[in-house]
Amino acid sequence: MKAWISLRFYIVTLLVITANMAIFAQISGDVSQTGRVFEGPSRAIDTRGAMCYYGDGSEFVIASIMESGKIKEFSRLTLEAAPLKIMVEAGYAYLACGQAGLAVIDITIPKSPLLVGSLSLDKPVNFLTVMNNHVYLSTGDGGIKVVSMNEPDVPSVVATVPAMDFIDDVVGQDNIFYASDGFGRIRIFDASQPDSPIELSTEFFNTRPSLLALKGNTLFAIDRFNLSIIDIADPHTPNLYIRLPHNADAAAVSVQENTLYLSDVNKQLHVFDVSTPINPTVQEIIELDDNAVALHSNGKFLFAAQENRNMLTYAISEPGVTAFRSEIETGGYASDIHIIDDRLILTGARTRVMDISVPANPVEIGRNYVSSRINALSEDGNHLFIADNDDTLRVFNINSPDDPKPVGYYEGPGQVAFAEVNDHILFLARPYVVRLLDVHDPMTPLEISTYSTGVPFALTAIGVHEETMYLGFSNGDIRVVDISDPTQPQDRGRYRDFGSEPVDFAFDNDLIYAAYLDRGLTIFRQGFGPIPWANIPSLDETKGVAVKGQLVYMADGEAGLRIMEVKSPEQIREAASFKSGSSASRLAVSGDRVFLGDELAGVFILQTDFTLQSQAANKATSANTFDLKPAYPNPFNPATTIRFELTSSQRIDISVYNVLGQEVRTIAAGTFESGIHQMQWHGLDNTGSRVSSGIYFLRVQSNHQVTTQRLMLLK
Repeated sequence: MKAWISLRFYIVTLLVITANMAIFAQISGDVSQTGRVFEGPSRAIDTRGAMCYYGDGSEFVIASIMESGKIKEFSRLTLEAAPLKIMVEAGYAYLACGQAGLAVIDITIPKSPLLVGSLSLDKPVNFLTVMNNHVYLSTGDGGIKVVSMNEPDVPSVVATVPAMDFIDDVVGQDNIFYASDGFGRIRIFDASQPDSPIELSTEFFNTRPSLLALKGNTLFAIDRFNLSIIDIADPHTPNLYIRLPHNADAAAVSVQENTLYLSDVNKQLHVFDVSTPINPTVQEIIELDDNAVALHSNGKFLFAAQENRNMLTYAISEPGVTAFRSEIETGGYASDIHIIDDRLILTGARTRVMDISVPANPVEIGRNYVSSRINALSEDGNHLFIADNDDTLRVFNINSPDDPKPVGYYEGPGQVAFAEVNDHILFLARPYVVRLLDVHDPMTPLEISTYSTGVPFALTAIGVHEETMYLGFSNGDIRVVDISDPTQPQDRGRYRDFGSEPVDFAFDNDLIYAAYLDRGLTIFRQGFGPIPWANIPSLDETKGVAVKGQLVYMADGEAGLRIMEVKSPEQIREAASFKSGSSASRLAVSGDRVFLGDELAGVFILQTDFTLQSQAANKATSANTFDLKPAYPNPFNPATTIRFELTSSQRIDISVYNVLGQEVRTIAAGTFESGIHQMQWHGLDNTGSRVSSGIYFLRVQSNHQVTTQRLMLLK
């Protein structure tokens, strides 16, 4: 059988540790990008005349709009991250690129776009609007940044409008801009002097408006439950025309002349006649194949970018008639990554096979479409098992990865969420049921048993290790199931609710690594009950994990890839990291390569370079390290002393976390001089209240090192 690696369970060692290394050795290393596979949905569109500008994953595309509505591509420009909003003005395209900030592109020559400027901020940029040579950037709880474009190659922030809560969308016209700011609030500003905006008024709502659109003297505000139409003829005193309820969360909005287009998460496109704002009427509802996450209309055509499929074009020149015209292929979310020899299999709305024998230049050598979105995928080195949205399991022979051949199928497994193959047994997990199929003969998969969870909580993860199946649930439980006899799975125990749902598993020897979305990584010892062996808090959202030996790889959302060295519960430190630009979600490791899937920016092919040094050598060569001493006493009551030694003056942050990964107490945050420092934790949280007895985790972080210790507070 070919050598292969599964995303979740089988990770090849990145480092061989020789026996003669010092006992206090620690791993240090670096991660560098060597290649990239561009994948990801289109989430941003703008048009000017006969030109269309849109994002395709993390690529910026310029195309012409033909009379038929079809799109003819002119050029592409690779970006650091996927554009979330595009606005074109006076020969420049301004792109909101999330964590990567603002990108400024010169588009005067459509066949040769040029990135001329960029601006990185400490908060992600998700929305923007452009007025009078200034760009207004929405940065969530960081407020609105007003950026001067007098020199496009050097954008500069000239003003900041603080957020009252969390700013979602921002739109503007005629020196006035409008910002949706948290729960129930739209704020209106006069930007005649961009470096000193003046707040004119605030409009309050019952729920949080997240999307805004403008048409003349009318503002359209969309929240979770309502479409609100507001008269803004006098921005000092906005007046609500009408509030229309809708049945699903809005995904995107666009308004053109007297028509408003609104897409929702129920895969519907609603078309409203708003010629009379006080009495809008629904003209039609169009069923889509997927959620439209971006809409843009130019008076002649409507462009709808679907979340996991392609971008659609509709003719809209005839009032009340929305006619489909064309479809543009764009990427979808990279839902899974698998490595077989020198082939990368990337799945989402489609399956792509990439030749990665030259990592710096991955080449697509084949692809296979299924009839609907891929929900789950697994492989055994010779066959690919794909569960799609049509309740069908499809089996492909991948002995020639360049050209996968369909060889079998199994109808009716239902809406499969996860799939794993182990020793010729395929596990198909639905929200409340796991089906076990014998795939010795992949042409005719045979169901051998069905395992019902028997609880009202949906499955969120599945992992198979040797003769045990691990199931994660939405209430935070992990159930352990004996599958030594796959015809009769038997419950063996569970790790109880830890306050967050597990989303991925990895295994190494007797350790189980469970990734929790909003808590981080918890490590359990098999057979030792539900007490965690160690915990690594997340910096954003931990969505994937891989492990081998002392190295643990975390796909940690906007924090990117984090590679942790784990020697013991008391000795955990960050050895290396890499930010992918948007949100790291999946990963696979092969040799010294890490394949990191980003939800919007495709797959990054990374080269890891690790060395092993003695702790004494590290202290001598690194100017930014610290040595955390064991806390004493530990276990303790009522207080424990924390001691650490610095080799140089540097910033240190010291916090205590509970087993849920939630910060309990900030003990210190600031610059410390070289030498030995000590302080105490008296078992209090940030409000000054005494915490309950149990296990806690001490986290000490500098710019280049993270170390944790386990603490136990006694009654």
